[in-house]
Amino acid sequence: MMTKPKRIFKFFPGLAFWGIVVLFFGLVYPYHVAFHEQYQLFLFSGQYFIELLSIPGGGADYIARFLTQFFLFPWLGAGIIASVLTLIQILFLRIIRLFTHSNSLVNTIVSFVPSIAIMAFLCDENAMLSLPIALLFALSASLTCMQIPKNTTRSICGVLLFPVLFWIAGSASIIFVALLLLHEILLNQYKFSIPKWIAVFSVFVLYVYAVLLASQLLVSYPLSRVLNGINYYRYPDFMPFIKNVALLLFVSISFLTILIHRVIKKEQMIWASIVLFLLVFGGGTGLIISKVDTAKEEAFAYNYMARMHQWNAIIQKAEKNPPVSSLASTCVNLALAKTGQLGNHMFQFPQYDKLESLLPKYQRDMMTPLFAGEVYYHLGMVNTAHRLAVEAMESIPDYQKSARCYKRIAEVSIINGNYKTARKYLNVLEETLFYRKWAKRAETLLFNDESVNKHPEFGSLRKNRIDEDFFFNADEQDIILALLLKKNSTNRVAFEYLMAYKLLERDITGFIKFFSLGDGISYFSIPVHFQEALTVLWSSQNKPLNEIPWEIDTRISNNMKAFIAEYNSVTDKKLLADKFGDTYWYYLLCEKDNK
Repeated sequence: MMTKPKRIFKFFPGLAFWGIVVLFFGLVYPYHVAFHEQYQLFLFSGQYFIELLSIPGGGADYIARFLTQFFLFPWLGAGIIASVLTLIQILFLRIIRLFTHSNSLVNTIVSFVPSIAIMAFLCDENAMLSLPIALLFALSASLTCMQIPKNTTRSICGVLLFPVLFWIAGSASIIFVALLLLHEILLNQYKFSIPKWIAVFSVFVLYVYAVLLASQLLVSYPLSRVLNGINYYRYPDFMPFIKNVALLLFVSISFLTILIHRVIKKEQMIWASIVLFLLVFGGGTGLIISKVDTAKEEAFAYNYMARMHQWNAIIQKAEKNPPVSSLASTCVNLALAKTGQLGNHMFQFPQYDKLESLLPKYQRDMMTPLFAGEVYYHLGMVNTAHRLAVEAMESIPDYQKSARCYKRIAEVSIINGNYKTARKYLNVLEETLFYRKWAKRAETLLFNDESVNKHPEFGSLRKNRIDEDFFFNADEQDIILALLLKKNSTNRVAFEYLMAYKLLERDITGFIKFFSLGDGISYFSIPVHFQEALTVLWSSQNKPLNEIPWEIDTRISNNMKAFIAEYNSVTDKKLLADKFGDTYWYYLLCEKDNK
């Protein structure tokens, strides 16, 4: 009878692994988790279910997409990923024990290897949860068949189950065949001669190929795509090498474990366990670290927080660790503008690629339009935000729809009064789990202009939007920002973006030309960076600062005098960064364009 300490130790490795995976995806990679949810639209409808089941691997993909919708909450997503990987480890451990007829620690240690490889695969933001779910199906089916005592019944079960499993789980089910074949070899190794085993193996290979060919004839996908797995990776024509390694590990680790138990003596198993633990732990840690991309995680973090309107969180994150990309800077600048701080604190943070930090140019990918779309939406250029949402959704490589984009299109349609279009998208969102309540609330606004005008977000954006035709020129967005101010002179976000646009261009003349457009905005005092630009303009005309016609803070005037004195006295202008790195003067005269 197993004692309580032994029972606890039995479950400890799996629980420890689960905890490590949760902490990794919850603390180190949370926004890679949330990244997935915005690029799918899981619907609770029969048509959606049938559509997915009509392709090989559709069953696993349906379950994966159902679980992925919970990735909207990163910690919940981390728990789901950890649970799936731990279940794979548990099932594989039970299979290894069937192979070795042993409960040794060696089995437990090596059973984590495939799960670690799959964890590394999932560190790629385009790796889908469909693969680990498919592996759960394959391992469960393998374990079920292996436990059938009669040879004939077991063989018939394997032959009949594989086509069904292949259609449900996809090409990952090939490990079902490989593990069953290995199991049969171990059970009947003394009954068959080598030629017979070669014949059996050949029959298995031909059978697998026949199933693959038959499935390929039923769907409009090339055989190579079916073999790789239709829904295992977001990009259809590419599959990371780590995916195939992970599949091979199930068979190779099984062989290795059988070999260890046959070669190493029982009294030497403890040393084998120690060596294997160090190899698995060290190698696994190194593999995961090599897959971590901190720059992408930062961009995903800012993207998520901007989507959730967590403006203060964005600023706090940037204060702690300055952004390292123009897309991250885009979100920081938007957060500053939404909290009324862009004119005061913009140059405290890096401004990469000049204007790209304010208004990213369109790129044909699924990420950049989402960043740019948030900016245009909050500026009041809702039609541009609508276009970018469509562009982002159409750029998704695996042709899924996007719940986030559907929501944005519905929002813009309500703002523009296109209520029939809005209803079409709201009806779809009502078939989701986490957008249903929002869609129900938004539906009450349809065909009710008075309610839309009173809405705290939609009403303000309807007031700010440009409702006249104009030519959108990505190289002259200052003109578009000026049009926004012409439509609504109290649009503070648009005014601060226009001023920031001219400052980043180092166009002081253009800055002063548009500066008067801010007369309709109530400022307690002129923002700091605007004051710094005004002092530059005034000084360039060789006029004393005490005669400047604008209300300039005395500290800024004195700070500029100190900057000019030190600027003229040092050769290496970078030495001024400690004192003046957060000023417009430093950006204007000392800082080269960040690339």
